[in-house]
Amino acid sequence: MRPHLGAPLERVGWGTALDAVARRLGALRESAAVFTGTPATPELDHQHAKFAALVLGLAPRRPSAVSRAFGLDRGLPGPLSDLTAAGTVFVAGGEPGAVVRGGLESAHGALIVADPRRTPLARAADLHLQLTPDTDVALANGLLQLVVEDGLADEEYIAERTSGFDRVREQARGYWTARVERITGVPEASLREAVRLLAGGTRTVMLSTHENDDQVTAFVNLALALGLPGVAGSGFGRVAGERPPAWSPRMLGADGGPRGLLLFAADPVGAASGAAALETRLSELELLVVADSVLSETALRADIVLPVADEAAELRVLAELARRLGAPGAWSGTPAEVFAELAGDEARPFLDRFATGDGRALFAPVQHRGPDEHIDSEYPLHLTSDPGLPRAAVELHPVLAGRLNVGSGGRVRVVSRHGSRVGEARFSDVLREDTVCLPDDVHGRAARVEPA
Repeated sequence: MRPHLGAPLERVGWGTALDAVARRLGALRESAAVFTGTPATPELDHQHAKFAALVLGLAPRRPSAVSRAFGLDRGLPGPLSDLTAAGTVFVAGGEPGAVVRGGLESAHGALIVADPRRTPLARAADLHLQLTPDTDVALANGLLQLVVEDGLADEEYIAERTSGFDRVREQARGYWTARVERITGVPEASLREAVRLLAGGTRTVMLSTHENDDQVTAFVNLALALGLPGVAGSGFGRVAGERPPAWSPRMLGADGGPRGLLLFAADPVGAASGAAALETRLSELELLVVADSVLSETALRADIVLPVADEAAELRVLAELARRLGAPGAWSGTPAEVFAELAGDEARPFLDRFATGDGRALFAPVQHRGPDEHIDSEYPLHLTSDPGLPRAAVELHPVLAGRLNVGSGGRVRVVSRHGSRVGEARFSDVLREDTVCLPDDVHGRAARVEPA
């Protein structure tokens, strides 16, 4: 920690560091924020949210699509064992974190994956809906229309346990199968097979890893139409994805933004495309605490750095800070004990009623907006982002590289309506052939690639 502002970091004991964090966080309380940058386990998700709410008195930054629909935000809809017993599991949005993937690996039912990338999970799926990037809402609405059209909606469940379906049903009529195939690139036969699997099992679990609320809402609507949430062994959950979210300075705001930040396993300075602006905003904080396994670019700028090597160490840090700040309840630093607390409190919520005012889950219409830019003859490729890529890398499909006559490690230029950049080609057959991936926040743009 720094003995005073502007001083270099000095080694101190754990007790000294944790006492200092607690003292300074205690002075800030509701003016602090907590952020975790890597995909978290259910135990860490639970403990981070509990710490923010009970220790710092914070609510989530804004209501999520899940909390608006069900009245309560959560990850998995039930115990991890529900994935093993399900007749069908649908995963939309990308690879989930390691804990959920482990549950999926032991699942016995049919697996559907909706992801533009041909990830290992998508390769293992019984059905991979490899949609065009940013067409998730159109896909979900199209599947919903097929559910209604084929008489597969759970009308009794909808009438007794939900509200708002009429508006969503009316909107879904605009997503007839031929149109959805044209928008998403997913063949009609695959759309119909997905609906058959979703509606045919005795237990169906739907999971979304989307960060975008419209996309989550669209899949919540599909799950509600099928009568899944609040039914033992079935349900809908939004879980952490495999890749960390991209950072930008606006995440911290300016006027009225947090005065202190407790940052777990994230390096916004090293990862963000707007690093200079972000550094300025971080320097304005009264307190920056970084808990990470490496002394990252962001950690080098922190007031206090807590070296945490694994999940258990991170849980112990949260428990020690909660104890020092006089938080109510029990705070364990052991993953098994935290999981038992999580399972005991929230193993299967909503079996009797949802956590909304009237106990009903809420449908909400949501329209497909598409990518920010459309591809054309000048810019025929979709751009997408992965902040985990090296800064100088350009990821593209081997078939696309072959058309460009570019070898692995060769220099390529990516040109968009916003400028160009040169990088080193990295091949990945996970991507679609019409998609190029950069580490910068360029998702939703169109581009072309040429040898540099």
